[in-house]
Amino acid sequence: MLDAVEVMDQIERATRTLKKLPRVGVKSRFCNWPEVVLNFMDAYGYTDPVPPKIVPTARQLTQMDQVIRWMAWLSQYGEDAEYSRIIWYRAENRSWRSIAGRVGLAPNTCRERFRFGVHGLTYAIECGRVK
Repeated sequence: MLDAVEVMDQIERATRTLKKLPRVGVKSRFCNWPEVVLNFMDAYGYTDPVPPKIVPTARQLTQMDQVIRWMAWLSQYGEDAEYSRIIWYRAENRSWRSIAGRVGLAPNTCRERFRFGVHGLTYAIECGRVK
């Protein structure tokens, strides 16, 4: 049984997982050959190292898919489609003022709809309406 805090934690993890995914787009050039060392300084590691991109695990991707299903349910069957947007923006650690500007509501209204949305989603998960 999930409570509202656990649901919000899982949504925040889903936003972080989504940020880890590579950008979608067509690569203009693609080559399987390794990069060639063009500079003496590159050969001996005098340049700044590039940190490796951390790829999300299969479990993180599965949890992200589950959260996206929750958000789709909330926007489809909830009273307002804004609930899912407000919850997602808040999970991305945006300020209430920023969320209010994006949604077109007052910050206090956004806080209220955030609470209603999270608690409604938690109730729907507990009742089995959302998988």
